[in-house]
Amino acid sequence: MGTRQTGAVQFKIADLSRDAELLDNVQQAGALMLRDWPQSVQPLIERWLGQLTRYAEV
Repeated sequence: MGTRQTGAVQFKIADLSRDAELLDNVQQAGALMLRDWPQSVQPLIERWLGQLTRYAEV
């Protein structure tokens, strides 16, 4: 089956050349989340990446 039939979604998290101007804001938002809502970080990672969270550790 193709991805359309299985429901798997193909997406990119970021394109570094296209999104370079956003990186400072993203880094600040991540730091704020870790500081103010640390309990929410892992559930969000799991929601966005599912089983792919192991790649975030590389």
